[in-house]
Amino acid sequence: MNDAPADAYAQLDPADPAALEAELHALMEVPVDETDALESFLLRGGALAARVLGEGSRRMVAMNRNTEDAAAMTAVIGFQREVGPAWERGANALNQRLLQSPAIGALPAYYGLYRRDAVTAAELFRESNVELGILEAELGNRFQQLQGAATVEVDGEALPVPVARQLLQEPDRALRERVWRAAMDRTEADADAVDDIFDEMVSVRSRIAANAGFGPAEGGYVAYQFKAMARHDYTPADCRTFHGAVERVLVPALHRIAALRSKRLGISPIRPWDLNVSLLGEGTAKPFRDVDHLIGTARRIFRAVDPRFEADFDRLAGAGRLDLDARPAKAPGAYMADIADEPLPFIFANSTGGRRDLMTLLHEGGHAFHALLSRPQRLMSYRWAPTEFSEVASMSMELLGLDVLDVILAEGGPDQPLSAVDVKELRAEALLHVISLFPMVARLDAFQHEVYANPSMDRHVRRALWAELDARYAPTSDWSGLEAQRGLSWQGVPHPFTHPLYFIEYAIAQLGALQVRARARADRSQAVSAYRGALALGGSAPLDHLFATAGAQLSMDEAMLEALVLPVVDALEGLLG
Repeated sequence: MNDAPADAYAQLDPADPAALEAELHALMEVPVDETDALESFLLRGGALAARVLGEGSRRMVAMNRNTEDAAAMTAVIGFQREVGPAWERGANALNQRLLQSPAIGALPAYYGLYRRDAVTAAELFRESNVELGILEAELGNRFQQLQGAATVEVDGEALPVPVARQLLQEPDRALRERVWRAAMDRTEADADAVDDIFDEMVSVRSRIAANAGFGPAEGGYVAYQFKAMARHDYTPADCRTFHGAVERVLVPALHRIAALRSKRLGISPIRPWDLNVSLLGEGTAKPFRDVDHLIGTARRIFRAVDPRFEADFDRLAGAGRLDLDARPAKAPGAYMADIADEPLPFIFANSTGGRRDLMTLLHEGGHAFHALLSRPQRLMSYRWAPTEFSEVASMSMELLGLDVLDVILAEGGPDQPLSAVDVKELRAEALLHVISLFPMVARLDAFQHEVYANPSMDRHVRRALWAELDARYAPTSDWSGLEAQRGLSWQGVPHPFTHPLYFIEYAIAQLGALQVRARARADRSQAVSAYRGALALGGSAPLDHLFATAGAQLSMDEAMLEALVLPVVDALEGLLG
């Protein structure tokens, strides 16, 4: 059997609905009665999907790079409205052709997970949801545009939100308070507009779920989304159990860290603007003078982990596949876009020179290496792993990078990117990030579960819900006099708007990454080899097999939290002395 050529649809304009319809029609005419023919059909369908999805990604990246570019916004909306429905209906037709083929039972085992997901997609597809999906995407565009336009005025200067938030790491407490209050003023100014978007999102998503047979009695949007996201290894009930485990195991750890913070900073009580400043206070909050300096530092770290990662990173940088600096009108956040019909992925970030920028670049670099290693998978959909393991790829790279910082220091040289003080600060911040991630995930996941269980919840109840969850999972700072702002602080997190219910993956993956790190500390070469092997599998293996290949166990229970995360708390306390 011959694989479908990667450029089979290179001449297709995927933004032309008529041309796309013609290609879908031609593909539906391909015989699928024999096993070889059915395999060829699947691979050719994957090549067509890559062309369509790649164009959608290109347009979204262009819009995110400049949210004030009206042409870029129009291009995204036009593609979603004109091509999206044709592709969604066409993909469903291709799935049905696969499922009705008499040769489906004779397909090699390699296609087993694809068959499973095709069945799920066919079960969930509803014609009535095609237009609702477009509306949901357009609401996400509106949120991104609103956030990209946001600036914060600090001491008479208008700053992009990511740049302003960087100032929360400054040792000047009065400055931190001014910045925090200015950022919250901006949040309050936009709050009703953001709530308007989210109200409509919740309504649209609940209708999508109900149309697919997931009304309130069947678990509503949460149950629908679990099935749509192919979460076969855990349930909404498991997530709720996890929320409780985090409260029992890690919230007490936050109190231990808060006591250290209060002592080291000489501040009591701790206020919200005190949570990002260094606990060590030994280095500048902005060690990277510019993006090139940041890229050079990341490059050396990738080399120390494995020279093959450095080579791949150089390919990305040399091909202009990095957009890292924060600037006005740029959408918030950071991500890796695996543009399906292009040979190289794209990394998007908002770097401001801070220490966390390095960990963000290592994180997105891990995603990019995952995309490159899984590229040889014949079936296009297998180039993407389940999100729980995709985040193992990125979080493991953060921790592997953290553990080679001493190697970078030992290299010395006139272009030494980091000082010993920088390294110590990076370690402290990274360990704190690992610890605080779990309460952060539990809080946002619990919030979304509750919102979708009660889709008619109004914005005031929703704000009160967030404030209550924040007090439960982040109880160590004093919000006296700031109660209204506390209820709005969830609006700065993009995931509920752009990736609903996508957050628990970070906690599951962090537990996997901590196991990869432990293995690397015993034998880095062997651990990195296993890690690369797991990444190369893409989505061709079940989730537990991907974890096992990387040398980890898939688990999110209380015992795993205690075994893996509490030692990180001890390590941070030791580092802080």
